[in-house]
Amino acid sequence: MAQTLTDGLRYALGYADGNDGIVSGLASGQIEVKYTLSGDANLDGLVNGSDFNVLSANFNQSITGWDQGDFNYDGLVNASDFNDLSANFNQGVNIAAVANTILAAAPAATTSTPAKTPAAAPVAVSPTSIQTTSTIPASESDDVVDTVLGKHVATKKPRHGGRR
Repeated sequence: MAQTLTDGLRYALGYADGNDGIVSGLASGQIEVKYTLSGDANLDGLVNGSDFNVLSANFNQSITGWDQGDFNYDGLVNASDFNDLSANFNQGVNIAAVANTILAAAPAATTSTPAKTPAAAPVAVSPTSIQTTSTIPASESDDVVDTVLGKHVATKKPRHGGRR
């Protein structure tokens, strides 16, 4: 999984389902996708002991799921995932830095305006106005995760709500 270095911290796209209770407030049958710090298992914007506990509970197991400690999506919770977590340990998401990185990477938009039509006023985008979280129904989660990751996930999550 590609990671982005922003403001000296590693960021990646994480996801969680509501069936296992890792993400507070996420209902059963929902999936949350969030651009966050690598190692942020519970998607709360912080990498701390709670995330370490998730990783350590699944260490050296074949698991596919960010919310279970597989931060690089290789199907294993191992030292690579620990390294992702430890690189950001005791850090929090800096939304302004993330937004600035996203805005800087976005291609410049060009428009042509007919001569008799007045040009629209430019739209200002504040770094804090960019939404970095989406919640989708669990029934669509496999397809969305596959699309976001740009590859086939080796072991799909069960659609019946069971534990992995």
